[in-house]
Amino acid sequence: MKMESDTLNELFTAMSKAQGEISNAKKSKTGVHRSTYADLAGVMDCARGPLSKNGLTVIQIIDQTPEMNTSEAYLITTLGHISGQWIKARVRLDFSKDVHSSASQITYMKRYSFCAIVGIATEDDDGHKAASSYQAPKPKQYQKPAIPKQENTVPKISPKQVQKLTMMVGTDKEAIQYLSKYLGSRSVNDIPPQDFVTIVQNCNQIIDKNKEKTKQEEQEEFKNKNEDLQEEWHKQYENT
Repeated sequence: MKMESDTLNELFTAMSKAQGEISNAKKSKTGVHRSTYADLAGVMDCARGPLSKNGLTVIQIIDQTPEMNTSEAYLITTLGHISGQWIKARVRLDFSKDVHSSASQITYMKRYSFCAIVGIATEDDDGHKAASSYQAPKPKQYQKPAIPKQENTVPKISPKQVQKLTMMVGTDKEAIQYLSKYLGSRSVNDIPPQDFVTIVQNCNQIIDKNKEKTKQEEQEEFKNKNEDLQEEWHKQYENT
């Protein structure tokens, strides 16, 4: 909604003259808290003469379009000048309460808006009553989309790598001891990928070393057996 005309120079000139002539409204009413105040008629009376004298007028209407909720509307206050220049103010109304509360709210908002657009200062009055029956709509609370919780998982070697390492180590006691010392309380599945190559190399060295040792032991055993056999043949030959 457009809130003002394209130009406002003549309206402001006339309004500055009118405000110089407008006096404070007389407090002729007593509110629910025993405070005196100027009612709607009182503030309009004190401003009507100066406004009219300077070619100004104030119009107030209630706007409730079909798209709105039936319990809400807007009070539109327009300050116009004979030049065609104008300015508007808009206040939201809440009709969710009973008719009496809604009427009290309209009266208060009309006086409040009139004083604001014309520039009249008054003490609060039956605003206590209107405020007690009016509750400003609560702003919609927009919730942030929930971010899926990410588990703090540590990368591990694949099942194929686990199988390869297990089959390679086999029953080699020293390789098993090395792997057990490295793992501690963890399992083979917990080995991080960056350590896999080093572990495989170390296990291979241990296994190759043990194979070489076993081979030497077998050769030594074969040599000893061969010597024993030769000695036994030699004894048999001497006895014949």
